[in-house]
Amino acid sequence: MKFVVLFCLTILSISSLAQVNIHKLQVEYQEKPIGMDETKPRFSWQMQSKTSARGDRQIAYRILVKDEKNQPVWDSRKIKSDVSIGISYSGKALEARTTYSWTVQVWDQKNRMTTANSTFEIGLLQSGWHDAQWIGSNDLPLYSNYLSVYKFQYQIQLDEATKSKKASFIFGANDPRLLNKNLNIQGVASRKNDSYIRFELDIADTSQAFFNVYRAGYDPKDEANKPLFRFPIPSNLISKANQYQAHTIFATCNFGVYDLYIDQVDKEHKVNPSPKNASPYAPTGFNLNPVGMGNNFISYPMLAEIGFQVPAGETAYFSNVQIKNFRQPSNTLFAAANKPSLWPGWDGNKFRISGTFAVANPSQNAAPMLRTQFSTNSKAIKKAR
Repeated sequence: MKFVVLFCLTILSISSLAQVNIHKLQVEYQEKPIGMDETKPRFSWQMQSKTSARGDRQIAYRILVKDEKNQPVWDSRKIKSDVSIGISYSGKALEARTTYSWTVQVWDQKNRMTTANSTFEIGLLQSGWHDAQWIGSNDLPLYSNYLSVYKFQYQIQLDEATKSKKASFIFGANDPRLLNKNLNIQGVASRKNDSYIRFELDIADTSQAFFNVYRAGYDPKDEANKPLFRFPIPSNLISKANQYQAHTIFATCNFGVYDLYIDQVDKEHKVNPSPKNASPYAPTGFNLNPVGMGNNFISYPMLAEIGFQVPAGETAYFSNVQIKNFRQPSNTLFAAANKPSLWPGWDGNKFRISGTFAVANPSQNAAPMLRTQFSTNSKAIKKAR
């Protein structure tokens, strides 16, 4: 009889234990978050059965939150509910730069209770930022080999003393995908400096200035010395009277589709005409992507390396070279005046390019590391983040 009684007590003891685990405790849908700026965070958890039995479910919960001094700041008490996601904090005001511990108790359908614990940390909040100082560079990050939508501008001036007639701005040069035929579907393997896009200002024709667009090394059919596009420049923009003056070229690239403007960005200063019957939902410029037009295709050209080209015996001056974000507010990603050593001929104000082809990679801050130093004045550190 004693054996039977003891056996029954053992069975009762086992049956009183919860048959579920509580896991994936989250605050604001993150596990153990730090630096939070939410003053009424939401709590969540998941219930997992320890056995193969079906039907385990939550019938009630309790959340208890304590501060760093182990003092309760919120006790939800036992709430009859099967809700286990998005439960908002309803306790004392949470303090900045404080780590809180929290416990959740869950009761299953047989009123068996199980417990789990976790933490979360409040950040500086609004009050903690008034004397904060940001570290890092004012320059935006740029990795030119990945930039497929962008704007750029440059000022170009042909040298009148040498009666120079042509000069080009280069971009899309030495895209790594074009240096190995296994990295592109065009099957090209261009040599160094043999793949690029060239925007050429051409005043060689005595009656008409032209804007020539060359593509080299992107497609087996590309011809480096034959323009892919040749746009006549209206005489109200460049004429005999002002052909040796400085002009600013503005260009926009939307996944390989380009629009060009001279001196001002509006329809009166646009160089390439818009296609007839153009759809308002599709790009309206000229396409330089050999794969296809628009963002449904592998994008070419990326910005890649940029630079200048001027024929032998001629000279041109380039200044105010800027790369900008395509989308508004079109912040400047790169300004050549900040890194003049990338190209030859810098005189403190502009690049003087004579009879040469010169390109360089403008990438900067592409993988930034922010770092600063401070002194604790030999005081013992209690806590740091």
